[in-house]
Amino acid sequence: MTLSLEDKSVPALSCEVEPTLKNTLGIDMGLKEFLVTSEGESVPIPQYYRKYQQRLKTLQKRLSRKKKGSKRWFKAVKAVAKQHKKVADKRKDFHFKTANKLLSKADVIAQTRSGVPEANLNIKGLAKTSLSKSINDAIWG
Repeated sequence: MTLSLEDKSVPALSCEVEPTLKNTLGIDMGLKEFLVTSEGESVPIPQYYRKYQQRLKTLQKRLSRKKKGSKRWFKAVKAVAKQHKKVADKRKDFHFKTANKLLSKADVIAQTRSGVPEANLNIKGLAKTSLSKSINDAIWG
C-alpha cells in the first residue's frame, strides 16, 4: 500500500545544476585506462578477472571431474559460482567507489568511450571477442 500526499505550501526542491567550467568534468573510458578525466587524472583498470583467473580455472577443473548431479558436483558448482560472485562484487565495489569520487569532484559529468559515441558500441558483442576479458574487466556494461 502506498500513500501519496501533495502539500502546496512546501516549496519544491530544484535539482537542476547549471553547467560551468568549475563544476563540469569530462571523462573518457577506454581499455588501457578505466577512465581519464578532463583534468588529466587517470584511473587504472583493476583487472579482477585476471587476478582470480587461476583460482577459477582450478575450481572449474575440479567441477569437470565430478559426476554430474552428485552431491559433490553441486558443492563444486557452488564454489565456482561463489568465485564468480566475488569477482562481480569487487568490480561493482570499484565502480561505486570511483563514481562516488567523481561525483564529489563535479556536479556535471560528460562521458565518452575512447571517442566512440555510446550508441555505436555493442558491449555484449564486444564481450564475445578476443578482447572479452579486457572489456569485462573495464566494467563498461
